[in-house]
Amino acid sequence: MVGFSAGMRKRLVLLRTRLERPRLVLLDEPFSALDCSGKHLVETWIEGFRTAGITVVLASHALERSARLCDRALLLDRGQIAWQGPADDVHDRLGELTWQK
Repeated sequence: MVGFSAGMRKRLVLLRTRLERPRLVLLDEPFSALDCSGKHLVETWIEGFRTAGITVVLASHALERSARLCDRALLLDRGQIAWQGPADDVHDRLGELTWQK
């Protein structure tokens, strides 16, 4: 993969993951280093994993984008769980958290 951009390497890794048909997919910052079309492609693949019954665990700073793709969410503050619940509630809960101190 020498000579490929970070975004292309990420796409290749995700494509390989799709081909292997795992039961669990762990994604750490899957939207970083991607352009708009790459981010849309990753969203489509994550939806495809979910539709196929594959469990996806996603760690991301892109909270709103990630929340649209998840059923459940948890927010961490310095390694501790600050909140957990339905992903649809992430946006509402951000303002209630006190980690901005």
